[in-house]
Amino acid sequence: GVTSRTTLPLRVVMTTYIAVTLAESVLAPALPLVAGELGLDAASSGRLLGVLSLAAGVGNLVGGWMIGFTTARTTSLLAAAGSAIGCGLAAAAGSEASFLAAQTVIGFSAGMFFAGGVFSVGKLAKAGQQGRAMGRYGIAYSLALALAAGLTAAAADWSWRVVFVSAAGFAVVVGVLLTRIQLPGAAPIRGNDLARIPHLLGTPILVGGVAAVAQFGVVAYIPLYGVEAWALSASAAAMVLLVGRIVSVPAKAVSGWMIDTWGAKT
Repeated sequence: GVTSRTTLPLRVVMTTYIAVTLAESVLAPALPLVAGELGLDAASSGRLLGVLSLAAGVGNLVGGWMIGFTTARTTSLLAAAGSAIGCGLAAAAGSEASFLAAQTVIGFSAGMFFAGGVFSVGKLAKAGQQGRAMGRYGIAYSLALALAAGLTAAAADWSWRVVFVSAAGFAVVVGVLLTRIQLPGAAPIRGNDLARIPHLLGTPILVGGVAAVAQFGVVAYIPLYGVEAWALSASAAAMVLLVGRIVSVPAKAVSGWMIDTWGAKT
């Protein structure tokens, strides 16, 4: 779906998406372990997830605005750096306040990357195959979620902190990769563009909003609920998320094919 000139940049974009999403997604499967070690109750756990998702939303807006004045590579580099820093802070956190600050940095960084990532995939993909490219972009997201759950399950009997350290290292690697490529820039957002947003994005925002509520408001609580209500081990609770993430991979591949074949509205 891409030309040889755009193959490497597109792969780096996909890899960066995996890295920043991994950083953002460790919290949900690791939450039972974090709560136990830092002495968090249900309200504190909910506050962590809420701050993470809010920071990601703000980061989305900032990242989307920034690519109109810089390039997607700049926002991606900042996102990778922020993810590395945030994961390092999370791994070293010794209290709810310090862990909350780390999740704020992680969420904002992941959100900052998303707009530039979507824009880059659309620009780099071959005409008529943007749907397939976006499907692969979605698969990168699912792979990151699965990786977060799998790593947490594997580290459950050792320490959840090692997962954040691993995520920080991955973010550093993609930061280096980003320095070796060029990504497109976008025209700055102007007043008349803002006026068109409700008409162009009303339905996508509604659908995406429902999905976001499900992801951050329901699914993210499954590991914590599994440990407290079903008496699952932290490792088994993380594996519940892993199964769901893997199942979503073929769905996104099919969705991308459908967009190219019948259009996004279908």
